[in-house]
Amino acid sequence: MPNNILLTGLPKSGKSTVFNKIINTIDRKSGFVTDERCENGNRLGFEVQTHLDHTQALTSMEINSEYKVGAYSVDLAGFENILPEVVIRRIEAPLIPALPGKGKTLGNRTIRTA
Repeated sequence: MPNNILLTGLPKSGKSTVFNKIINTIDRKSGFVTDERCENGNRLGFEVQTHLDHTQALTSMEINSEYKVGAYSVDLAGFENILPEVVIRRIEAPLIPALPGKGKTLGNRTIRTA
């Protein structure tokens, strides 16, 4: 039976740091994490990084797309290009998705932080 952990906290409280330390202890893993893309302290969007350390923009204020999440346009084509390595690897190892921020959906459940 899989063990699940829900890690919550205020922005900049170290959730991603703890998560990355945990997943770095796992030898066989598959999945992706998302992280902020910032420049001079300003958030420009989010990027996705796979378990193979490939990185791709996920959302951005710098691109134009019909798909939006808040103020950000979604780079759907870029995400679709990077997704196969996660799905193919999923057959061989546990999937570890991670989504930062408020109101993110994981499966059919919406996760909200206070």
